[in-house]
Amino acid sequence: MKTIILAAGEGRRLHPLTLERPKAMLEVGKRTLIKRALDGLRSAGIKDAEIIILSGHKVERLKEAAPDCRFIHNDVYASTNNIYSLWLARKELAGEEFVLLNSDVLFAPRLAQDILAGKRESVLMVDDVSPLVEEEMRVMTNGAGRITAIAKTLDAEMSTGEYIGLARFGREFSRGFFDRMDEMVQAGQTGVWYENAIADILPDNPIYSLSTQKLPWVEIDTHEDLARAAEIAREIDKLEA
Repeated sequence: MKTIILAAGEGRRLHPLTLERPKAMLEVGKRTLIKRALDGLRSAGIKDAEIIILSGHKVERLKEAAPDCRFIHNDVYASTNNIYSLWLARKELAGEEFVLLNSDVLFAPRLAQDILAGKRESVLMVDDVSPLVEEEMRVMTNGAGRITAIAKTLDAEMSTGEYIGLARFGREFSRGFFDRMDEMVQAGQTGVWYENAIADILPDNPIYSLSTQKLPWVEIDTHEDLARAAEIAREIDKLEA
């Protein structure tokens, strides 16, 4: 299964830790985030040769850590958002089935296994158990689990949960997704999230919510997140043992 890891950002809120390394090279529980990500994807049967890492900040460190993966580099990562990084992979992925992972997500490997084992072609992994707080990417669904909206601004009371940054896209959704991203990038909308493009195509392109089922995960944006990640890593390591 083709897989894309978004790892271009500088992680400014984690300075000074990320001044000389990408966020994905932060160590959590004696393993870097990128090492944990690759181990989790491998547990689901994804080979390193199938993985493309979208790089930016301090790419050399990532290449040392993932020598068997392929790389697409975003030269303007400092002035663009993840929609532009993902758009750079359009020749590889548009109209193709693929898995997407945000590199700042620490997750139980079972989540990668579940996203590949599911019957749905297009799914977003959603934490529908934990309380919603500020800044998360929220989703709304209908009664059948189809996602009807995705945005950080959705009403918490009306939201199903938080999209964790792990997804699987079928061929039809992938085609519509990249078509919309292409329109947005060509219009100069390079400073937004790829989730904005997902939101725009939801009426005509079904994608479904897949629950984390209480399995541990955390997105690492701040020093507080990193401290919490140490606890989450211990939970994950117990599950792997």
